[in-house]
Amino acid sequence: MSSSSSLLDRIAIGLSGLCLLHCMAGFVLLTVFAMTGDWLDHRVHFIGLMLAMPLA
Repeated sequence: MSSSSSLLDRIAIGLSGLCLLHCMAGFVLLTVFAMTGDWLDHRVHFIGLMLAMPLA
């Protein structure tokens, strides 16, 4: 295996790990936002939307 192929494999594995972390963090954040919706007023939904719009 060439060194450039090995480097690309390592980058791909790292990106896959970051993708997994991103998906899991998103799930946790959505769950927390859903739970706080009853505790806080409806402004939390507006704030969440304003945070999500630039990221989308």
